[in-house]
Amino acid sequence: MEKKPFVPEVVQGRKQITALLGRSWAVVAKWIGEGAPIASIDGKWEADRETLLGWRREYISRKTGKQESAGRS
Repeated sequence: MEKKPFVPEVVQGRKQITALLGRSWAVVAKWIGEGAPIASIDGKWEADRETLLGWRREYISRKTGKQESAGRS
């Protein structure tokens, strides 16, 4: 049986967040100003992985003018 890699539910710190999003911290900081669900908690940046990825999908849809389909797989 193949062991699946651990994928944290919460990403912590700039390094994990930028790695997840594939963007520089400057871009991530801009997105935080635009409502990205990332918070500084006790001096450390944190985000719920699925919530953040969902926000990014919606952000891309808004920027491209496309609506996310209800029956997406």
